[in-house]
Amino acid sequence: MKKLLFFCFISMMTVSVCANAADTSHWDKIFPKSSTVTHQKVSFNNRYGINVVADLYMPASRLVIDKFPGVVVTTPIGAVKEQASGFYAQSLAERGFITLAFDPSYQGESGGNPRYLASPETYIEDIISAVDFIMTNSSIDRNNVGILGIGSGAPYAFSAAAVDPRLKAIVSINLYDLSRERQNGLGDGKVSDDLEKDLFANIAQRQAEQQNSIKELVVLAPYDVSEQSTDTEKEMYGYYRTPRGQHPRASLAITRTSDTALISFGPFKNLDMVSPRPSLFVVGENSFARYFSEDVFISAGDPKELQTVPEANYVDLYDKKDLIPFDAIEKFLKEHLSMPPQE
Repeated sequence: MKKLLFFCFISMMTVSVCANAADTSHWDKIFPKSSTVTHQKVSFNNRYGINVVADLYMPASRLVIDKFPGVVVTTPIGAVKEQASGFYAQSLAERGFITLAFDPSYQGESGGNPRYLASPETYIEDIISAVDFIMTNSSIDRNNVGILGIGSGAPYAFSAAAVDPRLKAIVSINLYDLSRERQNGLGDGKVSDDLEKDLFANIAQRQAEQQNSIKELVVLAPYDVSEQSTDTEKEMYGYYRTPRGQHPRASLAITRTSDTALISFGPFKNLDMVSPRPSLFVVGENSFARYFSEDVFISAGDPKELQTVPEANYVDLYDKKDLIPFDAIEKFLKEHLSMPPQE
């Protein structure tokens, strides 16, 4: 199968990119603002001192005594909180959850240099720091916080949950194991000789970067497509490079030398530590990454659920509300995270 990833060279900016976390007057999401949800831009530091910028969504109608369950939402690597993760966060807030969607370190409005690193360890730290932060909200039921991971952000939701017992339930949306993909290729079609060549190329790039400031980026969605493009390329382009899903702060790229960390890191090595906390896997029937979810589901401990969405492809579950099984997600989270009494 043709690789999904694309390559380019750019000069890496060395300035930190971070927004004013108090600025909530300008709605900069790709989805409409809900009239039943309040939104606030917030920020917090992770354990490494990197400032992480996030969007906090809360049900607009609530009493002072209400204690709501919380959900931290992770974004696909290279994407930003103004895209799918924010859409899920706001949609769950409409259903009675307090939610937090954030830009991982090195991406979007969050800090961290050099930009565009894919650092699994840092991403997990971002998640745990997001849980730290959401726990400070006076309206949160601190005993009932879960996590929802989207695409390549889903493996890190499981990794964080394995070591953070505060996370009581895990929802995965079209899980994409970027570590496995970089090692084995999409569809596990990479042979050992190809992997060896990639490893040598990665080391050569690391050495070159010691002598100059030029970074090689792996672009996660093509800038254009043609009749010769694969269905996967057309699908990713149709979301990330068109008004449907594009956002100016979404890099859709990681540094080529991130492969060292991605290949050596196994996001599911502690999967057994998640159980007996429940997991829900949601996957599109026609997703090119379907096998990732199904394989992890087989390995995961009980209790677990797998829901396959008929006729849905990979990016359909990013934003198509008529296909995303929000009712099933809400039911799962309400079952495992206590909800306030409904009048």
